[in-house]
Amino acid sequence: MTAEHRAQDSRAQESRAREHRAGVLRADGTPRVVVTGFGVKSPAGGTPAEVLATVLAGKSQAVHVPELLEAGTAVSFGCPAQPLDEERYFSKPERRRLDRMTKLGVAAADDAVAAAGPGYGGDPARHGVYVGTAAAGLASAVALGGHEHAGTLDRVPVPAVPKIMPNATAANVSIRHGCEGPCLTFSTGCASGATAIGEAVLAIRAGRIDAAVAGGVDAILTPFVMAAFARIGTLARRDPTPHTAGRPFDADRDGFVVGEAAAFLTLERADHAAARGARVYGEVAGYGCASDAAHLVQPRPDGEVAARS
Repeated sequence: MTAEHRAQDSRAQESRAREHRAGVLRADGTPRVVVTGFGVKSPAGGTPAEVLATVLAGKSQAVHVPELLEAGTAVSFGCPAQPLDEERYFSKPERRRLDRMTKLGVAAADDAVAAAGPGYGGDPARHGVYVGTAAAGLASAVALGGHEHAGTLDRVPVPAVPKIMPNATAANVSIRHGCEGPCLTFSTGCASGATAIGEAVLAIRAGRIDAAVAGGVDAILTPFVMAAFARIGTLARRDPTPHTAGRPFDADRDGFVVGEAAAFLTLERADHAAARGARVYGEVAGYGCASDAAHLVQPRPDGEVAARS
């Protein structure tokens, strides 16, 4: 090694040491990934403060849903998201073109980006979008499929494709915020949102991107979907008292309560956040994923794979 190379190596080591002291690198030398913004549209509220207040109050959001009652589904309750002020977030053409799930997701992502403050995102080519969804455009696909049974396929709405494509939320978030990096959609069942966040963190640590809008969204409180879940015996059935139905840790539990919501984070390298003076809410310190490889809907009783993950 020449003297010049030794000097370069020494400067690089000093730089890494300074970054460690500044708290922007992990022990393995990869960037720390911090959270600088939140956005949420949920049954518990439309802002993080509202959601926190509802959670601390321990107030159930399960109610009978008029559409389900009218359809006579075996389970007629769930947790619908609070009403969304669509005119605040969307133009008239967008309100026609986007389905409910995408509207919830885009609005939550908009709030997260706004909360992140000026300068978030940086280089558009290194700014990604990572979205998790279990059902994607399923509810819209079922509704639009009625044209086939009614013999009116020639009158399928023009916005049908934008409504049913699984990556609609990710695509619209990318367009609205000029994110030219990876625009990815993950579907891993109930873990989809966590998967999206974890994969975004790994991409930032690996140096592929510097920032990402990441989170999850689903909206499936429709008669067909609820009937389908009821048929496989996964739903809680305390119909007379929906507010007591969700009890996952009770020995007398009988299923889950379906809700609809969207929640997104803005993630970025710690050094980027520090350089622009951003408020840091926390750090995503770890992520792992695995598959039980045992049953389609039931977790392994011993929890071994989950523990390994």
